[in-house]
Amino acid sequence: MANLILTICSNRKRPACSKIAAKDYDFNAEKITDSLPDDMRKKLTSARQQAFRHITQPSHKEISSAGSTLNKGLKLGPDIDPDTQREGGFYMPALERYDGRFFGAFQKKIGNVSDFIHKRCEESNDHLLIISGLYGVLTPAEPIQGYNCDIPDEREIRQLWKENNLLTEVIISYIKKFGISRIFDFMADDSYRHLIGWELIREEASCTIFYPRCVQQTGVDMLPEFGCAVAHLLDTQDSMNLSDVTFGTKVGGVTFTNNEPVWIPAGTTFSKREICVVWAIRMMANIDKFQQGREIPQWIKNAMDEIRKFRNDVVHEPHFDPTPRLDEVRERYKQVVNWAKNEGCEELEDVDY
Repeated sequence: MANLILTICSNRKRPACSKIAAKDYDFNAEKITDSLPDDMRKKLTSARQQAFRHITQPSHKEISSAGSTLNKGLKLGPDIDPDTQREGGFYMPALERYDGRFFGAFQKKIGNVSDFIHKRCEESNDHLLIISGLYGVLTPAEPIQGYNCDIPDEREIRQLWKENNLLTEVIISYIKKFGISRIFDFMADDSYRHLIGWELIREEASCTIFYPRCVQQTGVDMLPEFGCAVAHLLDTQDSMNLSDVTFGTKVGGVTFTNNEPVWIPAGTTFSKREICVVWAIRMMANIDKFQQGREIPQWIKNAMDEIRKFRNDVVHEPHFDPTPRLDEVRERYKQVVNWAKNEGCEELEDVDY
């Protein structure tokens, strides 16, 4: 029985002191493109090149303070275009490059990441794929550069990976290649989850999908809990593995269900911070729709920038207290909504103020 864990990249990347120059890197490491047919491989590489051009263009605005200088150092290397020369750029395996709360907890539990990657390839029938704004899909061993391409802030990138179900078709191709029958959805962020056509995966690949939930529903940062659970399940030395998991199984602070996540699950009590996270993400999704093909006044642009900053702080900074600014940012959002309605914008899903 083959299993696949799907998770997402992190906004934080390991710094410049922890990287290998292209000329010294082993590009024979396992890559997602090694497992795809020629037509799908070409589509994925073409999309990576489009994403690369988008985030490296001079007019691109890097909203996240965590990655404000990363894209300036990006090079068009073999990670983006396999036919290019291996000159410039600095690389690390994806599993080492990402340094967010999920990956921090994961790496702490497994210890040496390089050893883990080799053991997983040699001893396990389980698979881990990482969804990325720049790369689309990555294996843990895949060599990548430091970059900033946070999906919630990048409307063009979201459209790129959703167009013609590109990301979904890549995943389905991988599933069929390895005979995967069960998927564990550790995506943890709806802006990434919505890039994938889950119904198409069910129809074409006939997979059972497991959704993790934090056992303690209130006041928990679920990313570290998810990272620990994934490390536990992929550890080839552990007594429990992915094939043992059924609906209702508990692993650390996580339990598995067949219920697909929704914005606010019925009957769930959220902490104040979690409510702010949900509200901020919904808010950003609405604001993105306002901007398409419109000339926006500077004062509205300033309000949007404040809202984006708030959204990033809430989602990416585990110790950020949203309470002091919440009323102020809500007021900014109301201003944007009112302006949009006056301009004849389509009325969007309401947000609970």
